[in-house]
Amino acid sequence: MKERFEAPGITVLMTVYNGEKHIAEAVASILNQDFGDFELLIIDDGSTDGTASVIAQFNDPRIRVLHNGANKGVAFSRNSGLYAARGQYISILDSDDIALPNRLSLQYRFLTANPTVALCGGQAILIDGSGNQTGTFEQVPVGSEHLAMHLLFRDIFINPSCMFRRSVALQLGGYRDLGVAEDFEFYYRMSNAYVLANLPDFLIKYRIHQHNISVLRAEESKRVERMIFSDMFRQLGLHGEERLLDVHHSLFLRTWERFRPRDYLNLLIRLNTANKNSNKYDIDAFASYLFDQWVMILSQGKSRRTVIFTYFNPAIFQWRFFRWRVFLKLLRR
Repeated sequence: MKERFEAPGITVLMTVYNGEKHIAEAVASILNQDFGDFELLIIDDGSTDGTASVIAQFNDPRIRVLHNGANKGVAFSRNSGLYAARGQYISILDSDDIALPNRLSLQYRFLTANPTVALCGGQAILIDGSGNQTGTFEQVPVGSEHLAMHLLFRDIFINPSCMFRRSVALQLGGYRDLGVAEDFEFYYRMSNAYVLANLPDFLIKYRIHQHNISVLRAEESKRVERMIFSDMFRQLGLHGEERLLDVHHSLFLRTWERFRPRDYLNLLIRLNTANKNSNKYDIDAFASYLFDQWVMILSQGKSRRTVIFTYFNPAIFQWRFFRWRVFLKLLRR
């Protein structure tokens, strides 16, 4: 173990507000990692329950605790942690989630071997409020090539699975205080300037319960997401397209029934044309990805006629995208 005055390789950053119920599991999962060169920096965001007492039970020199004194929010707490951290890499873990034993070593090795990658996340096993596995998983696209374009249609980073370079986070100015979805906006800004990646490995157990911020603030999240998508459109050269933004946000939220298939098709065509003009994303990869979105949209419908007459629309279809098995599956729904 390093002496305390030496900088560790990783700072595990954990923010907590009234997390006495689950934080002991979260802390233990970090202390039991197969990688020891880390500090666990806990930012107590003005907890009024027994959180401080639970943390105090751990007698480990790798733990540092900072107290906000009052509840100042996730963005303030994480930014405080970024500036106080001593590690080269920042590993995020929420106070109600559990890191799998090799999580830190896998990500440390990956980032060290890939100096051009600023961030890597991974896959998650879902657990309920009692810690029982639900039998489902949160799986995200793997690799780094063309990963940024996926952010148009999906939040592809599981925040408590992410590790990133502290220097990059500081250069970006840290998290913006948006109330919700700060991590999505932060990783989007990072994707505009750096390479991001996801590992195929399961790194955490991700707790789903009624107290999740993402559950409690769904409507606020929609507002922030809309702001982010507006910036994405601007970078593609699409300005003042409120109707198109409505359709796009519906696709992101998977609320298919809000619009007709032709509305979604028009969105995909407009995005494809805008990308050809702006060259924001690799043109061939983006066209293929948009067609995958179109196939997913068609799979939600009930009309074979719609599939037959729109699947091959020349504005979005290319023969290199065609897959017999996928096409037949659409017809047999």
